[in-house]
Amino acid sequence: MKKYVIKIDGKYFSGIDESVISESSSGLQNGFHTFNHGVSSLKFSYNPGEAHPITGKLNLNSYIKRILDYLSNNDTVKKMEILIEDV
Repeated sequence: MKKYVIKIDGKYFSGIDESVISESSSGLQNGFHTFNHGVSSLKFSYNPGEAHPITGKLNLNSYIKRILDYLSNNDTVKKMEILIEDV
Protein backbone atom coordinates (compact mmCIF):
# COMPACT_ATOMS: atom_id res chain seq x y z
CA MET A 1 0.00 0.00 0.00
CA LYS A 2 1.10 3.52 -0.70
CA LYS A 3 1.97 5.91 2.09
CA TYR A 4 1.28 9.63 2.03
CA VAL A 5 2.04 12.75 4.03
CA ILE A 6 -0.05 15.91 3.98
CA LYS A 7 1.49 19.37 3.89
CA ILE A 8 -0.69 22.43 4.54
CA ASP A 9 0.64 25.96 4.03
CA GLY A 10 4.23 24.72 4.26
CA LYS A 11 3.72 22.65 7.45
CA TYR A 12 3.47 18.88 7.65
CA PHE A 13 0.45 17.31 9.31
CA SER A 14 1.97 15.47 12.27
CA GLY A 15 -1.07 13.95 13.96
CA ILE A 16 -4.09 14.58 16.09
CA ASP A 17 -3.96 15.71 19.69
CA GLU A 18 -6.78 13.68 21.20
CA SER A 19 -7.11 15.91 24.25
CA VAL A 20 -10.28 17.97 23.90
CA ILE A 21 -9.60 21.68 23.35
CA SER A 22 -13.23 22.78 23.40
CA GLU A 23 -16.76 21.51 23.55
CA SER A 24 -19.18 22.21 20.73
CA SER A 25 -22.89 21.79 21.00
CA SER A 26 -25.00 20.55 18.14
CA GLY A 27 -27.81 22.89 19.14
CA LEU A 28 -30.42 20.21 18.52
CA GLN A 29 -32.80 19.32 21.30
CA ASN A 30 -34.79 16.52 19.64
CA GLY A 31 -32.41 15.55 16.84
CA PHE A 32 -30.04 12.69 16.31
CA HIS A 33 -27.06 14.51 17.86
CA THR A 34 -28.25 15.77 21.23
CA PHE A 35 -24.92 15.74 23.05
CA ASN A 36 -21.76 17.86 23.09
CA HIS A 37 -18.92 16.82 20.82
CA GLY A 38 -15.30 17.20 21.86
CA VAL A 39 -13.11 19.09 19.42
CA SER A 40 -9.53 17.87 19.11
CA SER A 41 -6.57 19.84 17.84
CA LEU A 42 -4.45 18.98 14.83
CA LYS A 43 -0.66 19.07 15.07
CA PHE A 44 1.60 20.54 12.37
CA SER A 45 5.37 20.78 12.05
CA TYR A 46 7.91 22.30 9.65
CA ASN A 47 10.10 19.22 10.25
CA PRO A 48 9.42 16.53 7.59
CA GLY A 49 10.65 13.89 10.04
CA GLU A 50 7.63 14.59 12.26
CA ALA A 51 5.10 14.14 9.42
CA HIS A 52 2.39 11.58 10.16
CA PRO A 53 2.53 8.84 7.48
CA ILE A 54 -0.90 7.83 6.21
CA THR A 55 -1.30 4.36 4.70
CA GLY A 56 -3.80 3.79 1.89
CA LYS A 57 -6.24 5.99 0.00
CA LEU A 58 -9.17 5.29 2.33
CA ASN A 59 -7.20 6.53 5.34
CA LEU A 60 -5.93 9.49 3.31
CA ASN A 61 -9.52 10.42 2.48
CA SER A 62 -10.52 10.22 6.15
CA TYR A 63 -7.63 12.43 7.27
CA ILE A 64 -8.30 15.00 4.55
CA LYS A 65 -11.96 15.24 5.58
CA ARG A 66 -10.98 15.66 9.24
CA ILE A 67 -8.38 18.31 8.38
CA LEU A 68 -10.81 20.23 6.15
CA ASP A 69 -13.48 20.14 8.88
CA TYR A 70 -10.96 21.47 11.39
CA LEU A 71 -9.68 24.19 9.05
CA SER A 72 -13.18 25.31 8.03
CA ASN A 73 -13.98 25.95 11.71
CA ASN A 74 -10.66 27.70 12.39
CA ASP A 75 -10.91 31.44 11.73
CA THR A 76 -7.13 31.95 11.79
CA VAL A 77 -6.62 30.28 8.39
CA LYS A 78 -6.22 32.97 5.73
CA LYS A 79 -4.88 30.86 2.86
CA MET A 80 -5.01 27.11 2.34
CA GLU A 81 -2.59 25.21 0.15
CA ILE A 82 -2.76 21.44 0.54
CA LEU A 83 -0.05 19.17 -0.87
CA ILE A 84 -0.20 15.37 -0.71
CA GLU A 85 3.17 13.63 -1.15
CA ASP A 86 3.98 9.95 -1.69
CA VAL A 87 6.55 8.59 0.75
